[in-house]
Amino acid sequence: MRSILPLLFTLVNLPLPGTAAPVVIDTVPIRDSGNAPDISGFGRVDYDYRIGKFEVTIGQYVDFLNAVAATDTHSLYSSGMTYQVTVAGVSRSGSPGNYSYATIGSPNRPITFVSWFEAARFANWMSNGQPSGMQDSTTTEDGAYTLTAPYDHVGFYKNAINPNTGRPPLWWIPSEDEWYKAAHYNPTRNFGGGGYHAYPIQSDHDSIPYSVVPSGTASPNKAITGNFNYDDGSANGYSDGYAMTGSTVFPSSNALSDVGAYSHAPTYYGTYDQGGNVFEITDGVFVSGGLYCRSGRGGSWFDGPFVMHSSYRLDLLPQTRAVGIGFRLATQERSAQRIRFATPRRANLVTGRRFDLSVSSTSGLPVTVRSSDRLALSVRGISAHARLSGRVTLTARQTGDEYFLPAQPVTKRVRIR
Repeated sequence: MRSILPLLFTLVNLPLPGTAAPVVIDTVPIRDSGNAPDISGFGRVDYDYRIGKFEVTIGQYVDFLNAVAATDTHSLYSSGMTYQVTVAGVSRSGSPGNYSYATIGSPNRPITFVSWFEAARFANWMSNGQPSGMQDSTTTEDGAYTLTAPYDHVGFYKNAINPNTGRPPLWWIPSEDEWYKAAHYNPTRNFGGGGYHAYPIQSDHDSIPYSVVPSGTASPNKAITGNFNYDDGSANGYSDGYAMTGSTVFPSSNALSDVGAYSHAPTYYGTYDQGGNVFEITDGVFVSGGLYCRSGRGGSWFDGPFVMHSSYRLDLLPQTRAVGIGFRLATQERSAQRIRFATPRRANLVTGRRFDLSVSSTSGLPVTVRSSDRLALSVRGISAHARLSGRVTLTARQTGDEYFLPAQPVTKRVRIR
């Protein structure tokens, strides 16, 4: 008897056993393009874009590993992901060619022990449609970034075109300005003139946030809370040291919070954890101690509040991995498009006549046309066949894709003679 299992899984929209559901990254729009920079010089962005609402999670990274790291040519996995007790979240089993990975504890905590290169390879994988297979140019080594040895410098830049798709990369590591704007900018500050918060929270007076367990309700103001290390010298149930333990003693258990757990403390644009939890890798480059470094922003569970401040940049050698380093991704804001649809010539609207429709979209994506009466006027692609006399409504639609918003449908009413 034929199995009904595939049908059941299809009906409830679940993945089939042995297949992985695609990684979905929630994003928020960052608008107000052309905003002025902060006094630091950072934060101006001349275009609209989107950025991850949360940091990339352990669960998402495990899906990535299981797709491309059966051999793990480029060491996307680090043993610190398993054995560093404060951030342990990934286990590995098997042998080279047959590695498999699983989450330890909550999959919704941020991934750590990743360098700029792991973040770039994750962005490539996302931009390439989350393929499975060896770590090569079609999966992790090209896409948003073209990665070639040696992997020890900052001379890698986002591609204008993903060579695997022929289109702009869909995902990337945010530039320092993109990250900074999402974390600190608020267009309603200064009586609507726009301005920047000192911390990645919405504090009217730029107050130091409170270090407290999620969701922050134990603090005097749950809207300015986070997972970081701060002792205000008072045993008051908040700001008593490390947020997850409320102690100044270095944690002996997991110190990460689930992404978004501080649900009352978003930035103006609606991101979470840009202050605390993990330092976030950006595409920024600067010189520190004579070395070219990537810029890290936002502080971590390990750091004090001054590290979360907008004035602080962490200098990261691009190959650096650590207990407090993770990342989030950015993507483009989808563009609007329109449908161009000209009414067929009356001379063609005669019973028995075949003709092509004049229809297209400003995006260049194909348009679907449907007839309200397929017996009178049938449409296949852009080819139409007038069969019976009468009035027919033609509706043109374009549903959009990752780069373009759906177009407003266009209808045309025609009469067949």
